[in-house]
Parts: sequence; structure tokens; C-alpha cells
Amino acid sequence: LQIEHQYSKQDILTAYFNLAPYGGNVEGIGAASFLYFQKSPHQLNPLEAIILSVIPQNPNKRNPAKQSSLSHIKQAISRLIERLESSQFASWLTDAQDLPLLLKRDTTYLNLAPHFTQYIRNNQANYTQPKASVTTSLVSNKQRQAMRVVKNYVNRKADVGLANASVIVLNSDTMNIEVMIGSADFFNHKIQGQVNGTLAKRSPGSTLKPFIYGLALDQGLIHPLTILSDSPDQYAGYTPENFDKQFLGPISATQALITSRNLPAVNLQNQLSENNLYDLLLKAQVTKLKAPEHYGLSLGLGGAEVTMLELVGLYASLNNEGLFQRPQPFTQTTKMSTKRLLSPEASFLVLDMLKQNPPPATHRQIGNTNNNYRVGWKTGTSWGFRDAWAIGLIENYVVAVWVGNFEGHGNPSFVGATAAGPLLFELIDGLLPDTQTYTNKQSRRPSKIKRVPICEPSGTLMHKNCPSETSGWFIPGISPIAHDPIYRNILVNTQTGLRACAPSNNTEEKVVAFWPSKFTSVFRLAGITVDEPPPFESSCTAIENADKGRAPSITSPVKNLVYHHQPGKPLPLTAQYDSGVKQLYWFANKQFIAATKAQSRAYWEPSPGKHVITVVDDNGRSHSQSLMVSSVIGQ
Repeated sequence: LQIEHQYSKQDILTAYFNLAPYGGNVEGIGAASFLYFQKSPHQLNPLEAIILSVIPQNPNKRNPAKQSSLSHIKQAISRLIERLESSQFASWLTDAQDLPLLLKRDTTYLNLAPHFTQYIRNNQANYTQPKASVTTSLVSNKQRQAMRVVKNYVNRKADVGLANASVIVLNSDTMNIEVMIGSADFFNHKIQGQVNGTLAKRSPGSTLKPFIYGLALDQGLIHPLTILSDSPDQYAGYTPENFDKQFLGPISATQALITSRNLPAVNLQNQLSENNLYDLLLKAQVTKLKAPEHYGLSLGLGGAEVTMLELVGLYASLNNEGLFQRPQPFTQTTKMSTKRLLSPEASFLVLDMLKQNPPPATHRQIGNTNNNYRVGWKTGTSWGFRDAWAIGLIENYVVAVWVGNFEGHGNPSFVGATAAGPLLFELIDGLLPDTQTYTNKQSRRPSKIKRVPICEPSGTLMHKNCPSETSGWFIPGISPIAHDPIYRNILVNTQTGLRACAPSNNTEEKVVAFWPSKFTSVFRLAGITVDEPPPFESSCTAIENADKGRAPSITSPVKNLVYHHQPGKPLPLTAQYDSGVKQLYWFANKQFIAATKAQSRAYWEPSPGKHVITVVDDNGRSHSQSLMVSSVIGQ
């Protein structure tokens, strides 16, 4: 009575057709019609319509999936026809009796994409007006193949505690989601299989680093072969480390990116202008970000959580000349809005850098018949080995893989390169047959980019003093054209071997490598011996020396850091210095503190207030830095 009072007959009938049980987990006439007869309800013939009319009265006995149900269905059909023989449907029923009883259950589409189905049901209103029927972008054959690859991979890796994975395959030309696998097994409660990992906020590890390099390319800080510093550094109290706890010293931007070195990435992030990584994430619609100061420089190392769906949207911009578009679960007929994240030139260069990352060792051992296709890919490992990521771009596709567990427990085997990377390449191999119709993205290289000669050891434009030459991409008018600080032409006294300040009959020109102290210290740790430039002749004045080479740079105290100093524990003073420097002289507020050997520390007992620290090398070059000391603890 309550239902009759609140709803019309049409509403009640509609609800019945949508909710009636049709055997097993099948609900609604739409699903039943599709599964049992592979057609929509309005396409059913009379006998098929009668079959679906009798199943809901006893869905267990009349379940078409059971062979024993056929006799029960036939009996129910006969009783229904008997009851309606004298009704207006008599002729229609006669037609039904002449049709063969062809009943089967097509399970092909059952459980094909349960996470994706839930996703579009929950988010349909965000993309389009809610409809009774929608056309999604999912590609069934790719979804099935990806599910098989994931299942086999997880089974093979069970011995190392790998039990769960998530995958998205995105067509970056259409921005359509063609594959979405939220977990390795939707029905496995042990792994919380019904959680959709592609929508979960997780630490991305190092997967945001390509966008630091893209911004640095756009802002003229680097080109792909610029030499960066992989050496210890501090940033206002933040001391990042590399994954392997080691330092490589001088390294090209490309190698730093594909080997995922943390120190060069943090250093670049620190140099970015107001258009920084945080702003880029906002443009790319990354949600639930906290204030930028909450993350600081940890943002590029996985400090902010993102979803896999957000990550594939970011990476797709590299395929789309730096333009961001929102990934779509429905086929689109209207043009989507875009936002520029990077220039076409920077996007191309970042992708080219990522393509120089070799496949995982396991993939190379197995052998890949599709090696003609270069994959640009990046891995990520979150802190505590909670998440392993691998994201690859190949032609007009983005493939993303996450390996981990939804509880967030760490596992030493959850490393992006070894846990997620092999699965990424297995998925690419499984989906690659379709690449026969792909367009060659290399043909989309921006015309503004040029190849130029580069001095390989220093990463600057080629010059006469450089010992070895290579070629690399360059953005004219944007990429740096700084003078080579490493290879310098000096005057040497042929009799004493000392560095001369002015030419004479006893001098000759010689090219010498001036490696900064931050590199020479790494060389020493690695057991590498490098020749230092000879010292100046005693007749050279400090002013003459100061014009030659780089001034020292104070590394401790750290710039912009307020120090809470405890009496009895002096503040260490350190600096980076030019090659050949033997002595450093330290001053506080113009008062002499100490003279030390270049590689040694000086110590200073500060008082509360503002101070200016100055360091002068033995060639007269200097650097000053201010700092603030708070009220000294214990006084």
C-alpha cells in the first residue's frame, strides 16, 4: 500500500525491471537480456521475452547458467502460455511456441571491469548528464588482455609478497581510458580487492621528477646534456638523499632523470621561478593538495599524494605538446578544454630523455619483438617501500602500473624499477599488436628545437678548450649559453710549473679542468684522482688571482635558516670552492674567525641576533651570507 501510494504503476514496473533477480548475481532485465541473449530488451523475440518473464519468480531453479534449470524453465513457459491462451496475447504466444529454445549465458563480459563500472556510476554526472545508457571508452579486448597479464604477474611474484597491482591504459590522442584495473582481484577480500587503486591517493615517489626537468627546460636552467651536481647539499634544514645513499658527482640532466637521482632534481626544483611544480600540479587538477610550504622541496620526491588517474593525465601532456586534458571514461564528441603545463619544446625533450631509459633487465633477457618502439618511462618508489610505480609512454598511449598493498605496509621488494617496471613492459608487449596503426610521434618534433655541438664533460656549448664533443637538443633563445666553468685556458711557467699571471718568454697556454670542490670530494670518495690546476706564482697579486675562476660559496650556515644555537656547540662553517684553492679565511661581521685548509671546517660560537659570515679563498675571491641566531638555548 505504501508503494502504491507513493509511486505510479509505471514507476513500480520500471523498478521491477531494473531490480528483478535473473539468476546468480544478475539483476535487471537489461543485464539479463545482454548476458543470456546478447541483445538489448527491445530486441528480444517473443520466446526470449517469455523466458525472462518467468525467471524472477524462482531465479535459483530457473537460473540459465545451470544445465538443470532448462526443464524448470520449460515447465514455467508452458504454464504461462496456458494462462494467457485466451488473452489478447494468444497470437503472439503462438509465434513464441514455434521458436527454438536457444538459451545460453555469455560470461565474457561478467566481471570484465568492475572497478571501472563503479567509477563511471559514481562519476557520470561529473562528465555528462546522467543517462540510462552510456557509451564508455573501455576497450574490452585490451581490458581482458591486461587482466590476464596482471593476474599471471601477481601469481609469479607471490613468493616476494607481491599480491596486488593497479593499471590504467590511456589513449593520449583521445584522452580516453581504455583499460582500468583497480586491483589484481576484485573478489579477493585478503587484498581488499574491491578498493579501486587507480583512484587512491598514494605517494608517487619519483614519478613527478620529469615535470621538474620540463619546467627547468622551459625556464632556461638546463638543456638535456647540462651537467648537474649529484653531491651532498642542504636547503634550509632539508638534507635530501639518494635512494642508494651514494653520490655520483657531475651527471648530465638526462642521466640524472632516467637514473632518478634525488639531489639534482631537488636542486633544480629549488631554482624554479614562481611557475613551479606546485603550480603545475594545480593546473593539472591534482586534488587535495595542502599549502606549498607544507611540502617544501620534498614535493618532487613524493611528498604530495596523487592518484594514478591524475598521474596519467600529467604524463599524457608530454604526448600532447605540453597541454593538459582531463582523462575521460566516455567517448567524447565535443572538444575538451586544455591547460598548458609545459611548452611543446620542453615536452618533446622530456619525453626524449625518458626514452633513453633502458627497459628492465628482465625484459631485455626475455627479448622483445617490439624493440622498434621506444618506450619513454619513469619509475617511482615511495618512502618505506609502500608503493612501486612505473609509467610508460609509447606512441599515443600512456600505461601506468602501481604495485603495493592498500593497507600501506612496506615491503623491500616494492621498488619501482624491479617490481612495477617488468609488469609495465609485459603490458606494453601484450597491447602492442595494435601499434601497427600508430603514427610516429617523432614527426611531431617542434621546429624550434635544434641539435648543436655540446662539450660532453661540462655540458656547455662546444668550445676550443673542450676535450670531447657530442651533440644534443637545444632550444634557441631559452637553453643556457653560459661559459664553460670547467675547462679553462691558463698560463703556465714552463720552468717552475706554476700558474703565471701574465705572458712572458717562459710561459705557455694550457687547458686545465677546474672541478668545483663539491665534485672533487665525490671523486675522492670514489677513489678517482683528478689533476688540480697549479698554484699561482708568488709574484701574482690577490686582485689578479681574484679575476680568474669562481668565488667560494658558503654551504654552512644554510641560507634563510634561523639557528637555535646551544652554548658549547660551535656552528660549523663550510664552503664549496674552486679547484686549486688550498686555504679559506673566515670572518663574522668583518671580524676574523679562522684560517683553515680548503677541505676542513672552521667553527664559530655565535651570539643571538643577525650576523654576516664571509669566506675568502687564497686567491682573494669571497662570498658573504647573512643568518639569524635566535635566543641561545640555556641562557
